[in-house]
This record gives sequence, C-alpha cells and structure tokens, in this order.
Amino acid sequence: MHHAFRHIQHGISLILVVLVLIAALVMPAAVLGQSGERPYDGLDLVILVDQSGSMGGLNYGSSDHPAVNDSNELRFEAAKFIMDWLGSASLTYGLDLENDFRVALLDFGDTVESRLDPPIITIDPRSDQEWGPKLDELQQQVSAESFGQRNLGNTNQLLAFEHARQIFDAMDAEGLPGNRLRAIIMLTDGIPYVLPPVETTVQSPPPSSDGATATPTPRTPIPLDRYMADLIPYVRDNFPYPEYRIFIVGMNDSDRDQWGPVVRYWNQVTSNNAQLVERNEQAGATLQQYLEELRRDMGMGPGGFPAECGPQVIPPYLQLIRFNVHKVNSQDRIGLRVNNVDLNLDDPSKATVTGSNSVIETIKIPNPEPGFWDIVCPPDARLDPKIYREEVQMVAQLLSPTGQQLQYVPAPIQLKLSGYAGSALPRYADPKYRLDVEARITQPSGEAVIPLVQDEQGIYTAPFTPAEPGTYRIGITATTQDPNGNPIELLNEDKGEFTVSTTRPRLVEAPATTVLVPSEVKIEITDDQGRRVAPEVFTTLGSQLYLALDESQGRLTFPLQAQQDGSLLASVVSLEPGDHPIALTTNQAGSGAGSGALDQSLGTLTVAPLAVQLVGLDDPQPQYGAVDVQLQLVDRNGRPVTGANPAPTLAGEIILTGAEEGAHALQSQGDGMWTATVRPQKSGSVDVTARFNTTGDSPRIVFDDQVGTFQVTPTTLLSLAVVSPKNGDKLAYNGILPFLKNPLDVRVELLGDGQPIDPALALTDPARPPFTVSISDSQGQDRSGEVTIEPAGETGRWRAFGDGLTGRDTYLINVVGNAPLKPAYIWDEQPQSLSVVRIPNRLLPVTYAVFALILGCLLFVGWSFASNHFFKQKATGVLTIIDSNERTLGAPINLDGRGVHTLKWTPNAPLAGVKSVRVTGTKNGVKVKVTKTKGAPLVRDLTNGARAPLNPGFFLTYTDKRGGGAPSSINW
Repeated sequence: MHHAFRHIQHGISLILVVLVLIAALVMPAAVLGQSGERPYDGLDLVILVDQSGSMGGLNYGSSDHPAVNDSNELRFEAAKFIMDWLGSASLTYGLDLENDFRVALLDFGDTVESRLDPPIITIDPRSDQEWGPKLDELQQQVSAESFGQRNLGNTNQLLAFEHARQIFDAMDAEGLPGNRLRAIIMLTDGIPYVLPPVETTVQSPPPSSDGATATPTPRTPIPLDRYMADLIPYVRDNFPYPEYRIFIVGMNDSDRDQWGPVVRYWNQVTSNNAQLVERNEQAGATLQQYLEELRRDMGMGPGGFPAECGPQVIPPYLQLIRFNVHKVNSQDRIGLRVNNVDLNLDDPSKATVTGSNSVIETIKIPNPEPGFWDIVCPPDARLDPKIYREEVQMVAQLLSPTGQQLQYVPAPIQLKLSGYAGSALPRYADPKYRLDVEARITQPSGEAVIPLVQDEQGIYTAPFTPAEPGTYRIGITATTQDPNGNPIELLNEDKGEFTVSTTRPRLVEAPATTVLVPSEVKIEITDDQGRRVAPEVFTTLGSQLYLALDESQGRLTFPLQAQQDGSLLASVVSLEPGDHPIALTTNQAGSGAGSGALDQSLGTLTVAPLAVQLVGLDDPQPQYGAVDVQLQLVDRNGRPVTGANPAPTLAGEIILTGAEEGAHALQSQGDGMWTATVRPQKSGSVDVTARFNTTGDSPRIVFDDQVGTFQVTPTTLLSLAVVSPKNGDKLAYNGILPFLKNPLDVRVELLGDGQPIDPALALTDPARPPFTVSISDSQGQDRSGEVTIEPAGETGRWRAFGDGLTGRDTYLINVVGNAPLKPAYIWDEQPQSLSVVRIPNRLLPVTYAVFALILGCLLFVGWSFASNHFFKQKATGVLTIIDSNERTLGAPINLDGRGVHTLKWTPNAPLAGVKSVRVTGTKNGVKVKVTKTKGAPLVRDLTNGARAPLNPGFFLTYTDKRGGGAPSSINW
C-alpha cells in the first residue's frame, strides 16, 4: 500500500512540479525584466551554527544533555552544502557580478568560534576548474572532522548575533561598492540556555560566627522572556529588515516540545522565517528553501524548485540540471532515466555526483538531453527524499550595443548564447525545438521588438541604428517548445542599458556637377559637444551609412566612406539635372525595426544636364553607304563624360527620322564617344535623336533629345548577281573519264539598283572584270588561284571557271565587287555568297554496270571453253546399259571426246529414279556420277569393261572404244 500511495503522490506531484516550473521560470525573469537590473550586487551571509552540548549529545562530550538533537550531524553537512550551493550559484548566475558572495561561519555555545580561515571568505569563482579545489578546502574546514568531538557548552544565541554584527562591520570596512543583500542563517535546537554572570546572581554570604564561609547558592538560567527581551531589540536595531534577512532552522530530535515556547520569539526575530523541521532529516531541504529565497531576492535566476520522484519533463537548451537530494538515510540512492534509458551516474562524462554518502547529495548533469525523464527513488527507503531540481538556462551575453553609442551610427545587436562552460548551443533535429530569439529595445519614444538571426559563428544578430539621443534599455527573450510541443520561454532577461549621444551631420562640400559625372560630396558628424566623430567609428560601421539624393524619378543612395580627417565622403552620381536635396540615411531599403528611420536633410546638390554632341557628318553622305554616326557625351565644362565607375552602366541608341527611319544601338568607344553605323536607303535630310538610359532592374533615362542632322545624296547601288549556279546546286562531274571533264563555271551579272546595267556607265575601266571571286573547299583550302575570269559574251556578264575544280567536294564561293566606280555609284558591300556541291554524273554508275556485265559474260564463256577443251581430260569410249542377264538395253552412247558429259533422260522402267549421269574423262577411263531422286549420288571410276549399278538389275558398262549402233531406245 505504501508504493501504491507513492504513485498517487507522484501523479499529483507531477502537476505541481509543472506549475512550480512555470512559476519559477517565468515569474522571476519577468520581474527582473521589468525592474531593469538586479536589485543587489552581491550577498553577504553569516552562518550561525549551534554547537551546544544538546546538539551533539553524549557523542560530543555532553553529560548534561546526553540525548542528541542533531542526530545526522546536519549542522556540519548543511555548512558544506551551503558552500557548494554558493559556488554553484555564482558560476551559474553571477559571472557578471564582482565579489558575488562573502560568507562567514560561526560556531556558538557559551563562546563563539570560526572554523574558516580567514573568517570572511569570498566566493566568486570564474570556472569549474577554479572552484573545485577551493570547494574541497572550504568543505574540509567546516566538516565535523575539523570541529572535533566537542561542544561549546550552553546555548547563547544573542552572543552569536553580537559576533555576527562584528563580521558585518568587518565586511563594511572592506568598502565594496554597490548594494549588497545581507543575511543570517542560524542552525539551532531553539531554546536559549544562558546562566547569568556570577557577580549578578550570587551575593557573598556574611561570615558565620565561627568565621567559616557559607556555601554559594546554585545559578539558574536566565528566563526565556527576559533573555528574548534583550535579544529581539538587539537584532531589530543591528539587523533591520529588509536590509538584513534572518532565517532560523530549528532541529530538535530529542525534545520537540522545546520549540513551542520559543517559536513566537524567533518569528519576531526573522519576520516569520523560523521553522522547526518536521524531522531532522528535512533540515537540509528547509535550508535550501531559504537559500533559494535569497537567490530570488538577488535576481540571480529562478533557482531550484521542489521535485518529486517520478516523471519529469525536461525542456531543451538547458546548460545544466542540478538535483539537490535531501535524504533520510545517507545510504539511500536515487536513479535517473532519460527517455526510457538509465543514466549512468558513475560516468563522469554524464554526471557529477557529490555527497553520495551524505544525507545531502548533489547530482549535476551538463547539457541534458530534452525529453521525458524519471526520478527513480529507492523503493526500500523509509521516506522519499526531499528533492530540489534546478534548471540552469543558457547564458546570454550581450556583445553590443553597450556603453556609449552615437545617434544615427549603426549599432548592430550581437548576442552570444552559450551552454555549459561556454559551449555552443546544441542543434536539435526535431523542428519543434527551433529557437526564436528577440531583442526588446526600450528607447525614448517607445519600444521596438527586433528578431535576431544566428550567423555562422553562432552569434545572434540584427541591425540597429539609434535615431534618438537618450538612454536605451535592451532585453532578450528566447522561446521554443517543450517535449510535449507546448510553447515555453527559456530566457527573458534585461541586459542593461546604453546611452546614445546626439549627433549632428553637416554638409561640408557638394561640388556642382553634371548628370552621370560623380560629385565628391563630403559631410561630417559631430557629437552633442560639437566634436567631430572619430573616423574609426565608421571603419566597420560606416558602410551602413548612406547619402541619399532625391530626384523626381526616385531616391538614389550612395555609401559613405570614412576619411583620415574624420569626415565622410560619398561619390554621388545624379541621373537628372536640377537642384536635388541631399539627406543622410542609414540604409538603402528604407526604415524599419532597428533601422533608426534616419532621414536628415543636409542641403542640395546642383546638377547640370548632360550634353550630347553629333561629331562630323558635315558633308553629305552617300545613299546606301555606311555612315558612322558618332556622339560625344560632355559635362557642363565641355569635358568628356567617360562613364567610368562609379557612374552607372549605360545603354544608348539613336533614332533616325526624315528621309531615313529606324533605331540603332550605340556602342561605347571610351572617352565619352559612342558610335552606330547606319546605311540610309533613301536620300534627303535625316534627323538624329539620342537616347541614353541606365541598365539594371530599374533603368532610368538620362538623355532623350535631338542632337543634329545630316544629308544623304542620291546614289546608284551597284551589285553583282550570280546567274548560275544557284546556292545549294549539285553539279555533276564525269569521274575517272578524263575525256568527259566538266569544269566549275560561275556566271556573274552586273546590276544597278537591281537591274542589268552597262558597265561603261558605272565602271571607270569597263574592260577589266569588276569583281573578284574567292573559292574554298570543304577543308578550308583557298582554291581562288585556280579560277579564271573572262567575259561571257554578253554585255555586263562574266564567267569564272576553274578546270581543276572537278573533284567531288563542297565549294564556298564569294563574289565581291571592288572595281573603281564613277561618281554617284556605290558598291553594295554585301558579297554574293553561295555554296555548291560537285557530285559524280548520274549516268556513270549505269555505264560502269553494263560494262562490267559484258566483261563478266565474256570471261565466263572463255573460261568454260578453256576448261572443257584445254584443262580437263577428254572423255572417250562407249557407255552401255545392260540388265542382269547381260542383255543390252537401247543403243550404246558414244562419248565424243569432250571434257564433261551430262546425260539426262526421261525415266523409264530401267532408269526409274535416276535424274542424271555426269561423265568426266579420266586418265584410265571415265568418272561417272549418278544422281538419283532419293539417296546419295553414286560415283564410280570406270575403266575398260567396268560397270556401275543404276537400279536393281540394271548396270552401266564402259568400253574404251567407240561403239556404234542404232539410236538408244532409252531417252537420254
């Protein structure tokens, strides 16, 4: 039943823990953000430890009070825990403070002692490496072993407070600047026990009659109400609230009834911060409760909050989780499960555990994994431990802006977020853990919220330019989601203030200029004392300051560069004439959050119009001829406008009207010269209008006006026409038959204005060819030297032929007119170009095929004749068919001496199945090959008198002499 009740408790506790977590994370940070800065610059703490005999009992040498009020020696463990807690709090939240904590520890009874050397210790470590050895030393000094098995007698809390006053006076003498919170924590069993001084409680008895001295009367403790009547006003006068905070932890295991009579007094002393722990084992948890209250009073982060055994939700981006476990039994152990996996607390890379054999144990896990955790408490423990869970958030270090800034000078926001020991923040794959960081800037006119973006170095940045003088405050918020997907705020910190001094920009120089011609405009910026801002201020930030030039077509902005004398210089290029206002601005895109919305007028810039001059063309130009139209751009002083940087890139064109119409692109020739080549097709007057515009996404017209006129005289355009062949023609040649050669022949005609013309009218020398012909083959080889030009026999026509250009190839032919002409005539500069292909004559393949066929037939006939009559053995003799009775069938066959005989006949009974008989002469007779309709051929060499079977019962016989007889009855 105990375990079942514990699970019910865990479910309720989880809800309470979540509520406490939200309150601890949000409320202190929000209060701090509203207050602006930490209310205190450090903490001065005096720990008063009751070391009377009743605390340690018989084990510490007390015979008057053998029972033990501090059975677990928590007065020593608590002192060690306070040292650890102070160092951890300083490392976690106090790195921006000087002398975070000063602490003294006084043991009291009838007397007061200090176990610290020196009595006042400053705790302000800068790193874990520095703090580790220091903590070991301090914990050794306040340990039970250092104090020894002794006690300091009776219990005199007033004496302890008097020594605490001396400690604070010594701290005051150190003269630390700032406002420091002061606190006293007393560990005691509660009831004062103080005997009055001897001289005030005992009178010397009168001597007896026999002269003997009477026995003194025993002393009794000062009554509680009288003792407190002295203590309470002393504390009120020497430790006024709220400058001093006093906390009392009551520990009384042996006689809890002693707390009742004294608790009302201690609540007066501490403003209700006195508490008798329910069990002495809970003293550590009560002590941490008071320490966390002090931390929150100082504004040092949310600190720890109570946690129960069971499920825990751990948010992302924590740099550390610290569990302070206050146990009933020092041998009890807790476990941790992270996302269903046991965390190895013995692995130093995963966790750091101190006090594992003490009733106060501390577990620190750096860079904890977010998700769902479980605190596993020992099932056999008498009571669950009291646990404080502290989540240490990321460290937010504001790099800029800080200190003194200048109005209108960019002061980008730069924030460094880091994890444990300065490590970079983790990057989570889960998108719900995205970190959104914002800067909240409170400026004289209101508040601006600016999103920050992480750069490659892990710094969160945003542009910002202060536009008003005064005091600015900057706060930082960072939000994400917890493992359940609920929004959470990880940071809400005020990062202090910076001041902005007034700046006054002034126009120093703005030389009058011309459109497209740079004007070196100089300004200076002074502070509120009239001093020029040093140029190094703009070395890295000046590129974000711009000089604005307002024109009718829009605003142009130009970057400012710092000069050695502290002034700022901008090369300003205007795109339209006029008197244009000049202003100082901070960005090109316009105002926005953090931009400063700077737009301060400085003066005006006078800009003259661009002049464009038509160069040459004073003489009339020939119709159809190439006319080079040249324009020159000049400034107000007649100097060429080169268009070099920083002037914008230009594009230009001319528009012709009048006798000639059309637009033509201009090409820059440098030194302000622009040209375009035109060919007027008509005669008369031609007006030239020039137009220039800038290029890019937003082109601007900088000039559009008529610049001059030129005249075009009438002219006859001479051209050449290739009559034959035509472009792409395929011209046949006769291949290997030299007597049928077909040379390349090009026929050219002279034309005037497109019509045939008498050369005597136009040419100064009509007798010579008026053109040249260039011919190249498919390999690029020039074959022009193989061409001859001669009259074609008709007026105005010529032929160009080449006897050697007969091979199969592709020829590129260009005909160019170049003969001197009479006045009022002009050559068309466009050459006549064509490509022709030479191919074999289409009849040649047929001729070759017929010739080859005839030759083949002749060769075959000759070969057959020679083979039968000259190369093979002649067949002679007689062939006879007989049956099995040696009877001759039909007439014998006489072989006439040819080389080969093939005998065919229509089958009859004796020769059924025989298709043919082939007879070939041999040296000793003949070779007979009998081919049947079925089966393999039968081949026999026959000599005189030999026979060969034809069919069953029939044979072919051979004799080597010619026989005679009547024609065979067998159809051979």
